[in-house]
Amino acid sequence: MISQSELKKLIHYNPETGIFTWIVNGLNRRKGRGAGNVCPFHGYVRIGINRKLYKAQHLAYLYMTGEYAENVDHRNGIRHDNRWRNIRKCTIQQNNMNMPIRSDNKSGAPGVNWYEGRKKWRVTLRIDGKFISLGYYSDFELAALVSEEARDKFFGDFASSKRGTISR
Repeated sequence: MISQSELKKLIHYNPETGIFTWIVNGLNRRKGRGAGNVCPFHGYVRIGINRKLYKAQHLAYLYMTGEYAENVDHRNGIRHDNRWRNIRKCTIQQNNMNMPIRSDNKSGAPGVNWYEGRKKWRVTLRIDGKFISLGYYSDFELAALVSEEARDKFFGDFASSKRGTISR
């Protein structure tokens, strides 16, 4: 694992832009040029240092705090936006709280699905690995509102509904 002092000898991080630039020349790197690339598979910026790939948000956290955090979240959900005000340390559970809606979600609202047995919209929330039922609703808009309010209450700043609050 790289240390903060070693990192700062190799790379500069601009907390306002979230961009890393090389301080020294080396194999496949030039002083003053941008460091890292956006991975086409998952969208995170990765930077290779000493034959190890690091996600840029982890390096930004290390650069700014001196601590290497195992889990770092992008507040606005944009995986390549590594501005300091957009990243924060989190737990795995907190990071999972603001995941985008799954591609197999048919309702379009997180935690809301059609329950055929009652012919109503069911609202569920996963907390500490357990699914909690928040009721059944005839009206989809009401079910979506209940889900959003519950996510805000239980997940706080990590609720996916809080995304987009970081100014550009």
